[in-house]
Formats: sequence, structure tokens, C-alpha cells
Amino acid sequence: MMMKGGVILVSINWKCNFDKSRLCFPTFKFSRFDLQFNKASAASGFNFRFAKYLEVNETMYRMLIKAYGLRFVIDVSGEGGKFNFVPFLINLGAGLGLLSVASIVADFVLLNFTSRKKFYRELKELNSNLDEDSLTSNIRSKSFTDLKTEN
Repeated sequence: MMMKGGVILVSINWKCNFDKSRLCFPTFKFSRFDLQFNKASAASGFNFRFAKYLEVNETMYRMLIKAYGLRFVIDVSGEGGKFNFVPFLINLGAGLGLLSVASIVADFVLLNFTSRKKFYRELKELNSNLDEDSLTSNIRSKSFTDLKTEN
């Protein structure tokens, strides 16, 4: 690597659970990054060219230098979390609220925009003065095809 140069990838990964401990230590992984491009490029390793311009006796000269070296690519990633009861309750309340909104929207669409809206209205608006047995028998007595033809 000293003669041809190279690219070294340093991966630092943080995975922290702050519920268990306040301390968090990263894991390090070192790998040679330029080896995967050996066949694709003309020169392996890490190299670059630059020019120096000189003037000697009023004549301009250019000196082309090919330099080799080490390049470090550092990749830092990670995640850390701690459970907090307040955001949990907020998300739970929002989820329950969305469930109630979904049922309201579904009722609105079924009662107003479908071709069988009379059937859904009968199921939705039952007479509350009747007892439970008579309600279920009233619904069972009408067949689905009877309700469908009423529309």
C-alpha cells in the first residue's frame, strides 16, 4: 500500500439503547475500499496527477507528478433511542382518533354515495324502542335480495 496507495473505508456504527444504559460505544470496521475497482481502473490504489510549472531561462517547463497516498473514507451511522411515555400516549391517541374518523367517513360514503344506501340506512338506523330479539329477527326476516330490490 505504501508504493501504490490505497483507499481505506472506516465504518463507525452506533447502536444505542438508552433505556438500558447511559453509555454507548461504537463498533469500528476497517476495510480496503479500492480493491473492488482493481479490474475497472487502469491503476489500482489511490493516485492522482498534478503539474508544476517552472520557468528556466525564460522558457516554461511543466513537470507532471504522479503521487500515491492513502485516502481514508469515514462512514458514521447509527441509531439511538429511549422510550418516553408521553409520545407513546400522543401516538396512541392519534391512532384511536384516526380509527374513529375512518368509521365516520365510511358511514358517510355508504349512506350517501352507494347504490344500496337504503339498505345501509335501515341497518344503521334501527328502532331503539324495540328489544334486542325483535331487532335481530326484523333484520333476519328481510332477505338480502328483498332489500336490494327496494333500492
